[in-house]
Amino acid sequence: MIYYAHTADAPDGHPDPDQTRQQKLSDHLQRVAAEGRGSIIELAQRINLLPE
Repeated sequence: MIYYAHTADAPDGHPDPDQTRQQKLSDHLQRVAAEGRGSIIELAQRINLLPE
């Protein structure tokens, strides 16, 4: 079974029901986690908790 993240919106603002325009949930969560890691490292460097 494949799950999808509701990452695309239809013109009416609701989640687009066309799964070809949706992102696989596993891909979406991996991307979000990668962005989060980058943000955490950047924040730690800005407040001098981690060397640049």
